Formats: sequence, C-alpha cells, structure tokens
Amino acid sequence: MNSSTSAVRATAAQQLGEIQKQHPGELYNLLQRVVVHLRSDQWETRLAAGQAIEAIASNVPQWDPQEPAQSEKTSIGCDDSYENKLTFESFNINSVLLHGRPLLGSAGKEYDLDLNDLSPAERLALQRKNLKQRLGLGSQFMDELLDDADINAEVLSSPTTFGATSTAVTTTMSTIPSAMITSPIKQESTTPPQLPPPPSIAPEPDLSGLSARERNRLKRKAKKDAKDKGKEKVRVLDLGSSRRTGNETSGPPLAPVGPITSPTAVKVEDGQPEEYFNFTPQPCSNKIVVEAKKDVSSAICEDQKNEWPFESVCELLCLDLFDSRWEIRHGAAIGLREILKVHGYGAGRLIGLTKEENEQRHHKWLNDIAIRLLCVFALDRFGDFVSDQVVAPVRETCSQTMGALLRYMSPEGVQNVHTVLLKLLYQSDFGESQSIWEVRHAGMLGLKYAVAVRKDLVETMLDGTVGAVILGLQDRDDDVRAVAASILLPIAESFVQLSPHNIPQVVSVLWDCLKDLKDDLTSSTGNVMDLLGKSTVKWQFDFRENNLITKLFSFPSVLEYMRTAAASNPAQSLSTLIPRLYPFFRHTIMSVRSAVLNTLLTFLSMQDVEEWVDDRIFRLAFQNMIVEEKR
Repeated sequence: MNSSTSAVRATAAQQLGEIQKQHPGELYNLLQRVVVHLRSDQWETRLAAGQAIEAIASNVPQWDPQEPAQSEKTSIGCDDSYENKLTFESFNINSVLLHGRPLLGSAGKEYDLDLNDLSPAERLALQRKNLKQRLGLGSQFMDELLDDADINAEVLSSPTTFGATSTAVTTTMSTIPSAMITSPIKQESTTPPQLPPPPSIAPEPDLSGLSARERNRLKRKAKKDAKDKGKEKVRVLDLGSSRRTGNETSGPPLAPVGPITSPTAVKVEDGQPEEYFNFTPQPCSNKIVVEAKKDVSSAICEDQKNEWPFESVCELLCLDLFDSRWEIRHGAAIGLREILKVHGYGAGRLIGLTKEENEQRHHKWLNDIAIRLLCVFALDRFGDFVSDQVVAPVRETCSQTMGALLRYMSPEGVQNVHTVLLKLLYQSDFGESQSIWEVRHAGMLGLKYAVAVRKDLVETMLDGTVGAVILGLQDRDDDVRAVAASILLPIAESFVQLSPHNIPQVVSVLWDCLKDLKDDLTSSTGNVMDLLGKSTVKWQFDFRENNLITKLFSFPSVLEYMRTAAASNPAQSLSTLIPRLYPFFRHTIMSVRSAVLNTLLTFLSMQDVEEWVDDRIFRLAFQNMIVEEKR
C-alpha cells in the first residue's frame, strides 16, 4: 500500500482480492490490515486501501438473508442499536449549521510539543534549540556564532547577582529591632547557595576533519535516529512518592498486600490518545502499569455470525467521518464508498428476521448513514487549491459515497436527502453575508451525484434542482458556479422534456455567466461552456443496440424560444450572443480554450448560421492554430 508506484499498489489490491476469493474465512483478517491504511497521511496510500477494499468486497458473496421458517423467526422489538439510529423525522440540519463544530484540516495538535517522555537533558536541549530558532540563530551558518557553551556561561554567571541580593536582604533584616520580631527567624548565610549543576549533555563528535557533505549526512542520520528513538516510549506511573508524602505523619507505613514486583515497561506508540491505554493494578499498591489496548482495527471481529459482514467496519468508518484530521475523514469516506458500491443491498439485514423486518432495518441503516454524510457536508470546511480551482477531497468523496448510498434508498429517503441538500444551498436561517460558501459547495456536489444516480426520480427532483442550479449559476463564488453548471449535464434531455417553462431562464443565465466571467482564473468558464455546448449539440445516450444522438436545440421548445426571443429582442439573437465567446479563445486555462472551440463547433452544426458567422471566427481559429502550445 505504501509503494511509490501506482501499478504495484493496484497489483497488491488485486492480490488481496484473490486471497479473499480463495480463503473466504480470511475476510476480517484482511480488513484489519487494510482499514489501517485508510488513516494514512499519504493520498496514494488511502486510494490504494480503497482499491483493496473494493477488490476484497467484490469477492464476498452478496448478503441476502432468506426468510426463516416460522419456528426460527426472531423479533427486533428490543433491538436498541437500531432504535437509536438517526432519522429524518428528528433531524434538523439548521441546528447542525448553527451549533456544530466545523471540521477543518486538523485540530493543530501536530504543532504541540510533547515533553512528557523526555529526560531533563533532552528537554533542555529542545528548549535551547527552540530559543535559537526564535532568535534567528538556527540556520546552517549560525552554529559557530552561538553554541551551548555560550548559554552555559551566562547561566553560571548569575550566582554573583543572586548572592549580592541575598546579602542585602540579610543586612536589612539585621537592622529590624528585636521587639518587632514576633517569631524566630533564621539568620541567612551570606554565602550564596550552590546552584545544582546543569544537566549533562552528550558531547558532540568532532566534525572538524569532515567535509560539508559528510557533516550534513551525519546530521541527517542523527535526526533520523532521534526520530526512531521517539517512536518507542516507555511510560511507568509511580504513585509511591505521593502516597508516602501523604502518610508521613499519619502512622506506620502500610504492609504490602503481596510480593513487591517492579512495574513492567510497556511500549506506547507515539501520538496515541489516552483512551488507547489501560491502567492495570499491581501487587505493589503504590505502582500501576500503563498497558496499551488493542488496535482500533481489532474491533473488526467476527462476533456476529448472523449480521451483515461489513457492519463493524462501517461503524468504525462512520466514527472516522468526524475526525479532526481531514486525511482520516477522507479515508473513511473512501472506505464507505467502496463497500456500499458492492454490498449496499445487504446493509443492516439480519439472519432470522422476516423480509419486512429486514427491509425496515435496511432503510434505517441507510437513512442513518445518509444523515451522517449530510452532517459532514454541513461541517466540513477543508479545501485546497490546485491550479485554477478548489479541491475539496472530503466533500467530493462524501458526495460520491452519498451517490452509492442513494442507489439503495427508498424514494421517500431520496426525497428527504434532496430536501436537506436544498437547505444547505439556501441556508435560510443565515443572512446573505453570513452564508457559508463551503456548505453551498457541498450541497451542489450532493445534488450533482443525486440526480445522476437516481434518474428514475428526476421528475420529482427536477423543479427543486433547476431552481438550485439557477441560484448556483448566479452565486458570487466561482467554485459553486462550476459545480452548478455540471449538475444539468446528465439530465439535459429530462430537463427539456419535463421542465420547458424553465428553459428561458436557464439559457439566459448561462449566457449572462459568459458575459460576467472576466477573470482569467475563473474555473467555472469551462463548465458553463460545456453545459452550453450540451444545450446546443449532440447529447449521446446508449440504449443497448441503438445509439441515439440528439441535439437539445433540435427540440421544438428550445428552437421556438430562440426564435421568439430573437424576434422580440435583438439582444437575444445569436449574432449578439456568439461574440461573448471570443474573449475566451486565448484564455490562460487550456480546458477553457478547448471548450470554446467545441461550443463553436456545436453552433456551426446548426442550420441558419449565415446570420452570425463572420470573418472574426476564421481569424480567431487560425490564430489558435498558430500560437497554441498544447497539441
């Protein structure tokens, strides 16, 4: 999983799938070893772990419990685990937006210094190093100007001042009359107290005879050894001193209950939280030993033979969806996506229940996961920028997971998800100035996959989706506009057939977007042109043997609108609208330049092009042929 070559990672994933195919009983052992890599800091490792989970799940038989005989039937009336599942009836997304804690890139704990397991000498050396860096003396060529000997000299010179101060205090106290002293006071010695010697620091090796390259190599080796040393730590808690302090005046010491044994040193992995350890009492009453618990992945166990095989895995991944680190949230979404793509039908089902009871459990489980994903949409704020557009890996992957989930949800559940997504877009409880663009972006991503996956329910979702797209195309944030323009791409034909009254507004907003896109780094330009091209040129569907190629502008409703608009308002004619594409011929983004040419090719394939084709198109096309660098 940690290989630097994508081919090796893909091969390893396929081999794990083959192991599962040949040894079905090794499912939980394989999952324990793979799920750990979903929490990796490396992007490629998390993707490889997702591929491995998909390969393993593909070789697990589908979970479809048959209805048992009458004597074997059980009841789910006392199933507390499913009674506590989240439901849409009690879920309020506005409350999550108002009171939920945002999920950022991390909690900042990686910047905290852990000094608990360092010796005094190591702490002092670390503080000196930090002091040099803060003073700007930590660069490569500043080591010879200030070293530890200079700091030691300053520390050792301080007793003189301390002694003088002590002498002055003693002299002042000696001048106080004895009548004013109500309690005996010890005479302080004029001799300055002896300071404890500073902690010894290991002498540095003599590097004077080495070259600069050899010195740097030794420094790197020393840093690596120190890092490896810090990974294995021993933590022993000795409560004897505090117990003895409390019992010094209370009587004789307590007799030990059993033979005194020394505490066992236990390895503690670096960076593990406190809940990963157990405190085990020892025969010696004043000592305890900190022992490590099992790894998190050990919770994936075959403890329930009658439940869905991936039940415990999904429970762990659902907890990781709300981790403070974005890498862990991203890995959890990847794992859920790969499992649900293959085995979403069997989620929540149990052996020994009737078909109706299993359907109830199944939909409760799906609704619970959908609500958790919607909460991630509302709380996730992490985003990075690559080239010309924002990259939101957690929101994008959770949207894909939502798409895999919606395939198995009931029409009522899909409608509930669609309603919550619209609430994320409109954010009615917030003012326009307080609206959160990351939440709008997440809502658009959810709509994008919802309408693409459940085309059988497009008719019920179309009106709300079109309204959201129009709102998104007018959004002040460019990344929201980019996603909004891509929502209608998979449902363009359904949009024309089922919502003809919205065609004028959508087409007008699209052309207005091209007029307003003046920034060279505007990432939504290509998406808007792609949608405009889909609105005018071939939209390809594969209906088994027949390859149906249609044009949106070949629909009578669209053509009639264009003719009527051009007749009543010359500003709506193609001779006025097409020139809005010309500024993007030499756009800085290659995908935008390609979208311009594809869109013009779309319009040229129409009839009656003489009214808007002129010499400018030939000149700009020829100019592109000469100066284009990307071939």
